[in-house]
Amino acid sequence: MPVFISYSHEDRDFVDRLVIELVNAKASVWLDRWELRVGDSVLDRIQQEIERAEAIIVVLTPASVDSNWCRRELNAATMRELDEAQVLVLPILAENCKIPAFLREKHYADFREDFDSGLAQVLKGVAAQTSTTLGRTKAGEDDVDYALDWHTLDDRFHLRLTTVQKSLVDPYTVITEINIIANEVLTRRYSQYIEAGLDWIGRQLILEVLRGAEGFSDARIFIDDDFPVTQKLKTVDPRSGIVADVTITCRRLGEDTGMGILVPAGALATKLIAAMERRMRPPTKDEQARIREVLRSTYS
Repeated sequence: MPVFISYSHEDRDFVDRLVIELVNAKASVWLDRWELRVGDSVLDRIQQEIERAEAIIVVLTPASVDSNWCRRELNAATMRELDEAQVLVLPILAENCKIPAFLREKHYADFREDFDSGLAQVLKGVAAQTSTTLGRTKAGEDDVDYALDWHTLDDRFHLRLTTVQKSLVDPYTVITEINIIANEVLTRRYSQYIEAGLDWIGRQLILEVLRGAEGFSDARIFIDDDFPVTQKLKTVDPRSGIVADVTITCRRLGEDTGMGILVPAGALATKLIAAMERRMRPPTKDEQARIREVLRSTYS
């Protein structure tokens, strides 16, 4: 889900510079001038985007503070932050102005003296909301932390998704590792994306292969002792020649409750892949052209 930008159109030059830097840092950004189409209900669309945003950047200037529209956006964002009890609203001070009462206790990114210094603070602030390789989510009442890493070994690309699920009810934690080993065809496809400067698109492609593997989303592992439990799957696409070997390993840590645990590893991983996909920013026009070149070379 994108980062929503609340601003006054009088400050569009500053906002355009900010958004370009965020996009270059691979953040997905929602800016009204880029997204609204003729005929859209402006009020409904902006309310919808505020509700789904991972973070809401509020650009503070005299023009935005005096704008009734910006105040409505800020009120909606603040109410969502209060309801969800999490940090969503990230104020940035672009010019000297009277800071709205809702934001006075918040630390803000200061752009008044140095744009680069302010930008560094913003990128740090949105990192948790925009990262596609690290994150935290919920599985029922439990917290789930996850990380994605990758490497090449023996000329084959390896991708690993690791999750740590800490039960908030029972005294144990479950660690799950999902390893994907790409065959030569899929490894070559990923290499083409790297060469095109689109490595993040290539990794998402491999996660899509994993998500589409037969039986993966239904994969469940039963743990009833101290040792890791492993399940192996294979996904094959005869049309493209893509093959991926998938190994799922789960292990329980903590107190012995005398009861087994059924881990819905496939369903949880499917949910995380979808979350990472939502955090990806849309490719730029130049990147779309490079994606088409990769696909053209793949199927030519």
